[in-house]
Amino acid sequence: IIRGPFNVDKVELISFDNDQAVFKISSFLGNGQETTPAEELDDYFEELIFKNKDYVLKNLVIDLRDNGGGYVQNCNQLLGLFLGIGKVAGYYQYANGNYSTLYTDTSKLSGVYNDRIENYTFIINQNTASASESFVIAMQDSPETKDKVLVVGETSFGKGIAQTFYEPFDDGSSI
Repeated sequence: IIRGPFNVDKVELISFDNDQAVFKISSFLGNGQETTPAEELDDYFEELIFKNKDYVLKNLVIDLRDNGGGYVQNCNQLLGLFLGIGKVAGYYQYANGNYSTLYTDTSKLSGVYNDRIENYTFIINQNTASASESFVIAMQDSPETKDKVLVVGETSFGKGIAQTFYEPFDDGSSI
């Protein structure tokens, strides 16, 4: 047995024709040694969907059913694919009432695709939670995409809390 990082694909292309691409995003995990959902989706966009630089996709469907979330920074990076860099992705509100703003990130990505996508459809269910919910909400609320978003499915989990990892030791363990 070898212990080490193992990359599990988080994005799967379900179907693609001239008008519509359907993707399943299973989690918002991935850091450093493994790919993030944004990096994986960006690869599909560059190599298949938007290979023709003039192509415009009529509908991008993203299935987030049973996606329990993951890292906030991965949500912000995925938002960067559609909103661009430095856009407001959300806010953290702390117990003392203070806020901090979260911004989109485009690091390690090839481009921004919102101007090449006419409509977005997100499929959610009761197991869509955390970062996956934050992603959908940000797409619904963003001035760049709000008029292009349709959400279908069931009421999602409704988690409004984010956790933080602390690494107090030098051995790579976290709390």
